[in-house]
Amino acid sequence: MKKLALICLATFTLSVAGFPQEAKPLDPALTILSKFVGGKWKAEGGMSIVHEWNWNADKRGLHANNVIGLPGGKPMLSTVFLGWDPIAKKVYYLDMHDSETTYYGHITEKNGGVEFRFGVLGSGKEDWIERGKFVGEDEWQADLIQIKDSKEVVVASFKMKRQREN
Repeated sequence: MKKLALICLATFTLSVAGFPQEAKPLDPALTILSKFVGGKWKAEGGMSIVHEWNWNADKRGLHANNVIGLPGGKPMLSTVFLGWDPIAKKVYYLDMHDSETTYYGHITEKNGGVEFRFGVLGSGKEDWIERGKFVGEDEWQADLIQIKDSKEVVVASFKMKRQREN
């Protein structure tokens, strides 16, 4: 019986880790967001935001290191991870702002752009929405929306432009 269990475990381990498996197509939301890869993205207007996006090693998700400067405040660091959530069947969004705040939610394709719905990790709430889309190869525009009393309130609208590396 022990031999059978070991054979089953070895077979499962090899099938998962040892052999390449057929790659599934990326979710449409992740395909859209993959356009961020390459160069630095900088916000125009009131908020100071700098993004640098890269593929995860498996090319199935993205990560970014960001600096966000709010008007009148000190800049905060943000590290973002995007990937496939097999339980929710959506792209997940995990965003750590400095050392004390972590946001979690999901992203879906919507009208040719994307919609992030998220909240503070562990709260069980999605208090925030970001709706954005590319308006050119090197330009992104988005609205950051807070949900208050079941109503959507636009907190900020911004455009970002890519600065390509030479």
